[in-house]
Amino acid sequence: MGADNPMAISIQLLGIYRIADPDKVWADLADLSIKEYQAIEREAGERFHHETGFLAVGDPSMDYIHQVEQTMASFGTEGQDFFIYTKKEDFEQHFPFLRLSFDEHSWRGLWQPRKAGHLSPRTLALIQAALAGRNGADVIDTQLDGVHAEAEHWVLQLHGKGRLEAKKVLLAAGWNTSWLSKETERLDIKHQMSQAVLLEVSEPMPTMPVIILRGPRDPEEYWYVLPPIKYPDGRTYLKMGYEGKALNKVLSSQEESQRWMQSGRAVPELFSAAERMAKQFFPGAAFTGQRRSIVCITDATQPTAQGEQRPYIDFLQKGLAVASGGNGWAAKSSDHIGWLAAEMMSNASGWASDEVPKRALPSLLQVSFVSGHGAWRAVVRAVSHADRWDRWDPQALGFRFVEPWDVLWSQIRVRDATSGTCCAAEIDEGHQDQDQGEKNDVGMGEVPTDQALYGNLQLRAELLHEVLQGERPIQPEELQGPWIDVTSAVQCLVEQSAIRVHGSATYSKADLPGFYNPTPLRLAGTLGP
Repeated sequence: MGADNPMAISIQLLGIYRIADPDKVWADLADLSIKEYQAIEREAGERFHHETGFLAVGDPSMDYIHQVEQTMASFGTEGQDFFIYTKKEDFEQHFPFLRLSFDEHSWRGLWQPRKAGHLSPRTLALIQAALAGRNGADVIDTQLDGVHAEAEHWVLQLHGKGRLEAKKVLLAAGWNTSWLSKETERLDIKHQMSQAVLLEVSEPMPTMPVIILRGPRDPEEYWYVLPPIKYPDGRTYLKMGYEGKALNKVLSSQEESQRWMQSGRAVPELFSAAERMAKQFFPGAAFTGQRRSIVCITDATQPTAQGEQRPYIDFLQKGLAVASGGNGWAAKSSDHIGWLAAEMMSNASGWASDEVPKRALPSLLQVSFVSGHGAWRAVVRAVSHADRWDRWDPQALGFRFVEPWDVLWSQIRVRDATSGTCCAAEIDEGHQDQDQGEKNDVGMGEVPTDQALYGNLQLRAELLHEVLQGERPIQPEELQGPWIDVTSAVQCLVEQSAIRVHGSATYSKADLPGFYNPTPLRLAGTLGP
């Protein structure tokens, strides 16, 4: 962000999330990520997204709106999951705050009422880093100056903090990725200016969704719009983000990119265009006349023969991988993309696919990941989701992790997929052979729970070797903690000699009766609404 614009970091990182996209692959990645949003928020106790709905508006003579409709048809049913509007009176009835001129050309709209709104990618990144640390990852929050090969490993040069060495490195440093090593310089990535104008309003517009508008006139009809939101400076702004080409110059070098970011200010032509079109589109908005701007850089790979853009996710050399090519516009999909990157890093054979088939992506796999500094962010979701934990090896990533929870209890383990904590229970096996028809005095579930703990059940570091060498039981005082005793609560979950925990893999056990999370997440400096 611009050095002379302290608001830039917090303001720019409020963006749109939605499934409706002209590209089916990007829609898939967004859908898979959005499904995790609530689980991440429950685990963190911190919100980073707000559902408002999404309205796509386009000139029907252009491809954009038809491609969005085609994509949404594969996700749901018109009239239920999305709605199409073509008449001026339909727009005015359903979106009374919006005025579209039908004098020069007609408009066509698609309304996605659910799984769409605005999010704070910076808050999401802070949450993911905090969850990774709480689940055993070493998270170093500093700038990465460069990466180079040395003998049989890679060296990461940290800004003012020495260096790290690792056998495997994943670079996911946004638009800076291209200039971190000689290997990344050969990536065919285009860097381009991105800018937005924030217009202060004195009154909120609670029914307004996030909007993307595409028309034939650039810059007048090339915008993404966020509804009035209260920002960290205490003011409420309507964000007019410009996505055209007429005013967004391609940045050809690192020096040019750095100068653009340091300027922290949009080009003068954008101010006048944003103010003029905002007053035309939203005549009922109470604009105060106060305005400010923010700048960013988008990076994207060169389009395929079919015009598709697919960010890179692949190994450039043995041990050095990259996830790049979506900075500034792929934040909504970063959760699942980060998991894909972690899958690639943890598989001995390299890239592995998830719900998005590999055949949907080019050979030098192009998927995106939005990150802060360094190469650690992409492993975060894999660390914090237990349903995915079993399919990757954190040691293979070249970072130091404490022992996984699996070593803690040899009897029954209920690993929490969403709160970063674990439940361990020992069941008295002497009762498990009891005749099912015999009445049991124990009561709940017929199987007594000797002890059940919930919380941070990782072994204390100094006891790892001793405990793992023998077969003696692990004692509660040998755990790092904090933890709580949930013996009685777990006893109530026993049904027919088994623990029954209802809910999906992303359902937090902290919500079970008698449970609570003894290690609540604390985020310092969280930004965004």
